[in-house]
Amino acid sequence: MADLQSAIKTGDIEKLHDIAHEIKPSLELLRADAPLVKLRTTLNDSACDMNTVNEQVKLLIGHISGLITEAEKEIKKMSDETEGTDS
Repeated sequence: MADLQSAIKTGDIEKLHDIAHEIKPSLELLRADAPLVKLRTTLNDSACDMNTVNEQVKLLIGHISGLITEAEKEIKKMSDETEGTDS
């Protein structure tokens, strides 16, 4: 996420393309790629403006943060369920 923030801060569209390409498989696997699809569509538009890109990056970062929070909760829940068992 720091790379996304850095790329948006410097206005590095090419870096944003690279990052989007890198994270695409992970978000697709989770079926959670809708914000990324919107961002990639905007980045591929030659007339895209940085305000729109910035907003979409913020939404993507929030989305990823939410996925991480949910995963952490699920891991804790699974850990709590197995606590005290002999498995």
